[in-house]
Amino acid sequence: MPIINSREFNKIYRQHFSEIFIPMGFKMNKNAFYRLCDGVVQVFNLRTYSFNNNCDFCFRLIATSLPMSEFYLEEYGISYLRSKPNCTYSWTRDELLNTNFSEPLELTSKYVMPFFEKGTNAESAYQTVMDIEMAISKRIHPYFGEYWYFAIQTKDYDKALQYKRALYEFNKHAYESKLAEYDRSEESKDKLRKERAELESSIQKLECRDPEYIASLEKMVAENEKKTMEFLESVAKKPRKSKKRTDE
Repeated sequence: MPIINSREFNKIYRQHFSEIFIPMGFKMNKNAFYRLCDGVVQVFNLRTYSFNNNCDFCFRLIATSLPMSEFYLEEYGISYLRSKPNCTYSWTRDELLNTNFSEPLELTSKYVMPFFEKGTNAESAYQTVMDIEMAISKRIHPYFGEYWYFAIQTKDYDKALQYKRALYEFNKHAYESKLAEYDRSEESKDKLRKERAELESSIQKLECRDPEYIASLEKMVAENEKKTMEFLESVAKKPRKSKKRTDE
């Protein structure tokens, strides 16, 4: 097979995956396929590793309360869903081109699309993210930011509290280790203490459902959702580049 450049490779990738995503209502922006559902943006994207030019394909369910400014993401790679023994967590370009992207297309149809079909609103997306984590890493990471945004967006403050507590415990060892570093400046340590105190305060406010704190979360959700919608509208309005005529 002749050597092709990145532009041609990306074009072939889009042609193959358009057959899966476009009929399901996804739109395309560069190498990303995306779909806005009820409080959720579903994104699928091509990831190319700069150090070896290998590829993976990433997908994510993003709460609209997490302000978006781009579609590039490095969340869940479908290569981690491969069941072949001794498989790698990426594909070479030659491997993909020689097989017409057959394995990632199969994994996308078998796993990614069912996840997308299940997580079509902020409530169901919370559980769907858990299911994705179990499928890929065999464990739940309760301190992942997705859980926070889906929780506050749906005003499920019990789940929001679970997230903050999990984040507190996850960062505990790192916080103590950084404070113990002899060469860390006092200014840096004060910043760490302030961040820790703010996290402790947010936990306390969620525990007692502090009205002012809850109101600030609702305001943040509204502002962030506005930013996300403005970004999606700006992407949708961008005109497609017209092809240059070859006979001029």
